[in-house]
Formats: sequence, structure tokens, C-alpha cells
Amino acid sequence: MIMSLYEQMLLEVKKEFPNFEVIKKEDSKLMRISFEATLMRLWCPNFMLTYTTVFAGKAYMPEKFIGTLTGYEILRHERVHLRDAKKYPIIFELSYLLFLPTVFSMRAFWEFRAYCESLKAQNELYGYISTRNLNFYIDQFVGSSYFFMFPFKKTLRRKFLECIDREGLTLK
Repeated sequence: MIMSLYEQMLLEVKKEFPNFEVIKKEDSKLMRISFEATLMRLWCPNFMLTYTTVFAGKAYMPEKFIGTLTGYEILRHERVHLRDAKKYPIIFELSYLLFLPTVFSMRAFWEFRAYCESLKAQNELYGYISTRNLNFYIDQFVGSSYFFMFPFKKTLRRKFLECIDREGLTLK
């Protein structure tokens, strides 16, 4: 039986984190309550449809990504978060649960590390990283979707380009 990249990555993550599971975000009462209680409808309206959330060792992923190449990329990204949560359990979880201070939170640090992994996954899959995807990632940091966690666009672009260069990735 030939396993998809998604299935292979899921097995790797479960080997490293035995209690890990992917839960359909749309089916999660916890995610729906989080969405409503934090008024995300106002600042991150696509939270339930396009964002995967790792909390307490579980990934809450929109169903449309489960089993896909995009899901594979997401699992690689989320594995970085799982590792960080294991290494820094209290500060990691608190940096996501508490939004303030937003601009200088550790959340930007964690997300940057994970998005560098996303870039590596894309380069592996497609042979390059599209400028469009890089710009999308930068917009996540500086915009409302991630609650303006790092609004310094030029600095962020420079840091991502350093990551691309350091990892030997190709940007087109």
C-alpha cells in the first residue's frame, strides 16, 4: 500500500507525539466556542475555514485540508508548534491564549519558526516557494488574522529571506 505524504507525516508526528490526533475543526465545540468567545468573527473571520489550530497536543484542521498536500504542509508547520509546546509548555500555551502584548509577543517567534518549516515543505513539494505565498505569510503576521502579532513588514520580509537563503530554498 502506498501512503500519501500526508499519511506519512501524520505517522511521523504520532510517533513523536503518541497522543496527537487531527480533529475536524468544524466538528469541534472547543473551536466554535473559541471563535465566538474571542470575537474572532470581527478580526479573523476565516478562523474556522482556513486556519489549523494546535491546542493541548491536538490539531484542529479544516476538513478540506485533511489528507491533502496542503494538509501535509500544515502538519509540518504544526509539528514545529508541538515541539515548541513540549520544550516550553507554559510560555507556549500562554502566548497563544493571551494576545497581549500583541506586537511583541512570543507568538510571532513561534509562528516564524513554523512558517519557515512551511516554506521548506513548499520548496520540497514544488521545487520553489512562490512570492505570492511568501507575501501571504507576511500578511498573516502584520494583519488582523493573527491579531497584528508583528506589524513590521520590512523586518519580517528580511527575516523570511534570511530563512530562505539559510535553508537553500528557491523563491520565484
